[in-house]
Amino acid sequence: MPLRPDRQPAPMLFGLALLAYALALWWTFGGDPIGPSWRECDTQAIARNLAFEDFDLARPRVDWRGDTTGEVECEAPIYQGLVAAMLRAVGDVDWPGRLVSLLAIVWLAVSWFRLFERCASRAGAWLGVAAFLAGAQAAFLGTRVMPDALSLALGSAGLAAFVRHLDDGRARTLAAATALTLVGALAKPTTLQFVALQAAFAWALQPARLRAARTWLAFAVVVAGVAAWLLHARALGLATGLTFGVTFGDVKSPALDHLLHPRLWLTLAWSTLRYGLGWLGALAGVALLVRRGATRLDALFGAVVFVGLVGSFRYSCDAGIGPQYHAVAALFGAWLVARAWPARAGARAGVVAAAILLAVAVQAIVAETEHRPGRAPTGHDETARIVQASCADGELVVVRSPKPAFDSFWRRPSNFEEPVLLHLARRKGWVLPVDGVDGERLAGLAARGARLYVETGSVRLDGPLGDWLERNARLVGSTAAARIYRLQRP
Repeated sequence: MPLRPDRQPAPMLFGLALLAYALALWWTFGGDPIGPSWRECDTQAIARNLAFEDFDLARPRVDWRGDTTGEVECEAPIYQGLVAAMLRAVGDVDWPGRLVSLLAIVWLAVSWFRLFERCASRAGAWLGVAAFLAGAQAAFLGTRVMPDALSLALGSAGLAAFVRHLDDGRARTLAAATALTLVGALAKPTTLQFVALQAAFAWALQPARLRAARTWLAFAVVVAGVAAWLLHARALGLATGLTFGVTFGDVKSPALDHLLHPRLWLTLAWSTLRYGLGWLGALAGVALLVRRGATRLDALFGAVVFVGLVGSFRYSCDAGIGPQYHAVAALFGAWLVARAWPARAGARAGVVAAAILLAVAVQAIVAETEHRPGRAPTGHDETARIVQASCADGELVVVRSPKPAFDSFWRRPSNFEEPVLLHLARRKGWVLPVDGVDGERLAGLAARGARLYVETGSVRLDGPLGDWLERNARLVGSTAAARIYRLQRP
């Protein structure tokens, strides 16, 4: 596929369209509290700890640290650092992270418009960007306090710069592509998929660039940089015992027998139709195949997406826990829409397509509204208020998680450390698995400084644990979500 001449979109119209989209998302979701969202609470807590404890990007710290210093094995806190800088200016609020994510989605849209224009057509570029923005993935990533939107935008900008390098051959465009991709992959290692995409674009568009040593050096710099961070993060996690499951613990890759489970493949397909490829992308892919218009680059792009989904199979197969793992698949769906749009389609067809995309966008925003964790009452806020009132800042809290220590289906340790209550209460402490709480363990933690115990859910306390609490703790409050006990000092 030859490179198309670099064209500039109509900047005023494109800018107004992006502004309208951004304002619609911000008006709908910008003021939402984080609520009981595990990933958002952890992300915001790391940003808050950077802002108000110690701004050290090499040592991200969580709230569920117990009596350790709190360093956790996770991705590099690039996004959290940006949010922390804003929190220092505006205080301990939730909206700065949403603003960073929304601006990242706008930046991503600009990058992909340029890519679509180069490799498809101007009309296809408009529809491809619109297809992505209309999908559930954009509404999800653009309004959450999570690093995924920023890492995706950085990877996309890196890919756009790399494709420009394929055209102009300049070292500075390759350096810019490498820097953008590296920072994006540090923020979220799944962005390493963009290194594979760069190789795919080079092979399909300008194979001669793959014979240049500096191209492979650029790829190696990104991979080595991410590997160096992961080794550092692993050392932090092994020292404190705290992990997000990036390199150990609750890792996202499957075992072989999970890949032989038909039901998991069906849920993966449904999840990517909802948050990834989308129905429009799937139909566009079918249209390309029927018209025999699919190219080597289309196939390579799809292969990168497939490998990424399989690599994160434990989370990607369930849209309820891992919609963000379908982000690159969503870009692939938009790519297929841009590529499949006929170059000779008239204005009337464009109006019909725009109307369909508008309807899809409205449906995606409505669906995201219905699934916002901060909008449904759960009792967590009331529980957090009782926790705040019942212990001083600096006193440690023990929270019982609804998750077990081990996931028997996936046969690996579970990320049971629910951060929600500790984050909402602005307290530090321990999170114990649902099957890892007894009187002896609570007594040991009380000796290490624990002053409150939060019993979540509806676990019965008429056994040994209930007897121990009766003798060694005092009930200070209860809500629909939890019971809160004041532990006696040993």
